[in-house]
Amino acid sequence: MKDFLKGTILGGIIVLFIIFSVFTYKVKFSNTAKKAKENILNSKKIFLGMDEKEVVKIMGHPKKSYNSYSEDAKTIYFYEPPFLSSSGIEIYLDKNYKVVRVIYSE
Repeated sequence: MKDFLKGTILGGIIVLFIIFSVFTYKVKFSNTAKKAKENILNSKKIFLGMDEKEVVKIMGHPKKSYNSYSEDAKTIYFYEPPFLSSSGIEIYLDKNYKVVRVIYSE
């Protein structure tokens, strides 16, 4: 009985270690995590009035772009946020493709 209990506890510890390792890799070391960190740093370089070409030069091509239905913006560029972020990185462009709003990941 003691050996069974020791084996069960050891097995549980090994499973927890594997889960923790996979989670840490996903959050810190995966290509997606590295790109998300890069997106955060680069998004701080974007300012109002910047044109689309400058945005793409700094941020790269967006993961998604879609039409905006707000009065001041025509297009929204979406960039990948860090894992478990509450929001993504969105850059709003007006009809002349100038930045009118930037939403940073939280």
